[in-house]
Amino acid sequence: MTTTTVTPQCTKIDFNSSDEVYSPAALPDTAQAQALERAGYVQEEYFLSGFGAIYRSGQDLPELEHEGIPYTTRILVVRPRDAGAFNGVVHLTGMHPFLGGVQWNWAEHLVLSTGAAFVAVATGTDAKSRSQSTAENPIAGPWVTKWFDSQRYAPLHWPTDDGIRWSVLADTAKLLRSPERSFLADLGIERIFCSGWSFLGSFQRTYINEGFHDLFRAADGGPLIDGYAIGISSPWQQPGYLPINSHTPVPPLGDARRTLRPIDVPVIEFLSQNEGQANYGAQIPDIDQGLGRHRLYEVAGASHRDTGVPAPRTYRQQLKDRNHSEAVGEYEPNLQISDVPVRLLFAAAMQNLDSWVRESVPPPPGAQLRVNRAQQIEYDEFGNPRGGVRSVQLDVPLARYGAATGRTEARYTPQYLQMLRTPLEPSEIEKLYPGGLTDYLEQARQRVQQMVEQRWLRAADEELYLQELTNEALKVFTVEHAHSH
Repeated sequence: MTTTTVTPQCTKIDFNSSDEVYSPAALPDTAQAQALERAGYVQEEYFLSGFGAIYRSGQDLPELEHEGIPYTTRILVVRPRDAGAFNGVVHLTGMHPFLGGVQWNWAEHLVLSTGAAFVAVATGTDAKSRSQSTAENPIAGPWVTKWFDSQRYAPLHWPTDDGIRWSVLADTAKLLRSPERSFLADLGIERIFCSGWSFLGSFQRTYINEGFHDLFRAADGGPLIDGYAIGISSPWQQPGYLPINSHTPVPPLGDARRTLRPIDVPVIEFLSQNEGQANYGAQIPDIDQGLGRHRLYEVAGASHRDTGVPAPRTYRQQLKDRNHSEAVGEYEPNLQISDVPVRLLFAAAMQNLDSWVRESVPPPPGAQLRVNRAQQIEYDEFGNPRGGVRSVQLDVPLARYGAATGRTEARYTPQYLQMLRTPLEPSEIEKLYPGGLTDYLEQARQRVQQMVEQRWLRAADEELYLQELTNEALKVFTVEHAHSH
């Protein structure tokens, strides 16, 4: 346990224009900025200063190694301009260690459509990003932020051991829980959910499994965080678990520390097919009530970076404008992005998580991809995966979704699936939908309604999803009509 308690200080930084802020949710004069304005949202930036601690793995709770380590980090906030429009929920996350990116693209639809607030705190970097950094082209999050604007971000200070990240996340949650906070003081915060993707999903698994959820508690002894969503991170992939500090190796695959420990709030693991293909080891079961509430979802037809729509990342545009060597284009320049509506499925999962916490209503049962005896994903006659979290794209198909073979796309490693969306042949479309567009739309509408009834899709997103499906179908059946003549 920590032996001293020093309240961290949070200072609001002038935010005249988002182009002066590194990795904002939206840059000026973009569709993302327009979405914020329509929803009545604003962006804010803060510096958080405090004293962190380094821990090592313990028998039950983590054991203290060093404390009193000063840090100053940054927080990006996206919140309703009018406090009266706030729904009481804060979605808390970290920032990615590689280039210090804020993962707003995953949360945008959920936050703006519900009246929630989004809080991203910079939680350092990792050994790989540190080793790849140079003065001219830094990769590590704290360093690239200062490189972007050395004057604005001069106060930032992050120590050499990233093991303080656990106490920094807890400091942020404690501030959000404090009734005397100066940070978002006008918002009536009722629940805090923690989510994160890839590295930041693994962050949560380590935070839970090493005992930090149980160590860091609210003033009344209750949890600081009301529920977790571990995104696109599998414990059966090497990066699915983070080292507890910078001098301790990552536990190997199959290590008991990788098995999700039961805690007093629910946890949803929300994986894409990318992680599902490697998520073949032992899993903890679904638990509906009491200690260790849990769900495991694997989204069929989606890969590691898909959100269902093209989602420009602001920090890449900012780095490109400054000729940073890492400001490359999208990772799949020649692959069509999967349109499986991951962001809508995630929004439904988070709504279910909220109901689980507030009303003790369990979410839909876990859904994993189907695999054969060789631990390979099973595919149907169209080449689409079987099992997992389903969508109209898989059950009323216009395309097949599978791993691209023989491709050499930049930046992919074998652990990351190259998802290729390939339109079905005209003969396949005609066989599936003899009544053409009308036939397809009726089947799609029925499947969407079923998804709403089964709580895989929010009722609030039904019309949006139907419109997206209609727009894609119009392209397909217009082409089909042209070919028939």
